[in-house]
Amino acid sequence: MPAALARSANRITLTRALVALGFVLVGINVASAIWDVRTDRDRTDLRARRDLSNLSGLLAEQTAAALEAVDLVLRDAVREGTAAKVRDASSLSRTATRPPAGFSSARPTRAEPRARNGASSCRGASTRPAARSAASLRR
Repeated sequence: MPAALARSANRITLTRALVALGFVLVGINVASAIWDVRTDRDRTDLRARRDLSNLSGLLAEQTAAALEAVDLVLRDAVREGTAAKVRDASSLSRTATRPPAGFSSARPTRAEPRARNGASSCRGASTRPAARSAASLRR
């Protein structure tokens, strides 16, 4: 009997084998999730770098086009030789470097929907149209 007891102690039971297999499967799933997260992070980083490169190239092209237009106007004014035209062209170059009306150069702007009554919407304010009075509904 002692030999039978020693043999049964060395044998792996079905329960232990299933628990070990479960741990192996959980480990594989965790490793796969980590792999997917790293792959997605690298893909997102690459996409962000590409977008930044595209935007900086676009900004450089737009700046070059704007400066080329101002340069063309100033060269034409100098070629004409009139002082008034040079003054007008230099004032044009100053206005070309200003931000468009309604935009501030101090902070980036965000497009927000406007309320129907023409007032700009505020943070936390409802963007629904104002309630109509009975007089406006009769028209």
